[in-house]
Amino acid sequence: MDKEAFIKDEGLMCYDIYFYIDLPQVDQSTKRVYINIEIQNKTSPGYHLVTRGIAYSSRMISSQWGREYDDKNYDGMKKVYSFWIIPQVTKSKDGCINQLKIAENHLSGNYQEKRESYDKEEQLMIYLSKEHSPNDKYESYDEILMPIGALLNNTLNYQEKNEVIKEYGLEYEEFEERMRDMCNLGEALELEARQEVSKRKNIEYVRKMMTKLQMTFKEAIQFLEIPEDEEKEIEEYFKS
Repeated sequence: MDKEAFIKDEGLMCYDIYFYIDLPQVDQSTKRVYINIEIQNKTSPGYHLVTRGIAYSSRMISSQWGREYDDKNYDGMKKVYSFWIIPQVTKSKDGCINQLKIAENHLSGNYQEKRESYDKEEQLMIYLSKEHSPNDKYESYDEILMPIGALLNNTLNYQEKNEVIKEYGLEYEEFEERMRDMCNLGEALELEARQEVSKRKNIEYVRKMMTKLQMTFKEAIQFLEIPEDEEKEIEEYFKS
């Protein structure tokens, strides 16, 4: 799906990977779920990543309005999952997987709501450390943690990563290809290309706001708070 989610007055949100799956059910119907996957190299970006995850999940739900549900049928709302992979944590957090979800708590009485009516949001926070030895198995979910951890470990060379991943029945090239769209796979590469990427993205944001929201160029620039020096470069692009 489109990795950019824009809602007027709420701003633009960019996912690393965003897609949905239609799951076949026993009664021959399908059950749709929306999934977001993020890789975050910075463990302390100035806020709690869990809070950011809540914002992403909430946007995934609100963006279903008019497509999956509306004010005549809120039950059409589909469940969303947000997976956060943090590969640069300390050794003490290595291998931790935290699940956060909506739960029902009976403060009085024992009446139970139907689970499908509130079970609409779930986050999985996956913590990995580059200090983890590829020779040490994780106690739980090793088949998930080890290949991902090896791929994102910047202290392992190509051959070492390939050996770990092949042990789990995967080919390095195929596995890497499936993960390459995640914007934080290589922080060094991201830093090196940040200015150019930022300019291209801002050009696209301005273009969408001008066409979809009928904003003027100046209105879009002001809304996105683009610096003056970059504004001139973007303006030249539209002139050409």
